Amino acid sequence: MSNRNLQIMQYELTMYALRAEGQDELARWQYESYADVVSQWCAQAAEAAGEVSAVPLPQLARIMVATIDGLIMQYVCDPDQRRAEHDLDLMIEMLVGLAAPRPASATA
Repeated sequence: MSNRNLQIMQYELTMYALRAEGQDELARWQYESYADVVSQWCAQAAEAAGEVSAVPLPQLARIMVATIDGLIMQYVCDPDQRRAEHDLDLMIEMLVGLAAPRPASATA
């Protein structure tokens, strides 16, 4: 199975869970899990760098997951590798700007 088909299948399963009675909790859990993992990753990176974020990490993680999700959907619809890489670079710049990392000692 190609990566594109895997992504399509994952989106279809999420949409099915949202439509199927009693299964919507699975879709919510899926995205909460994504955001939790990203939030933990951000916390580890911030700690290693000795920095803090201007935005609470759980919120930053949700925005990051939503943005990546949108970029993946665009790529699935139109797999332009060069455009996707450029968009990803801009997304990273945008998120770093939003996080406005500063030294952890500056918050004390």
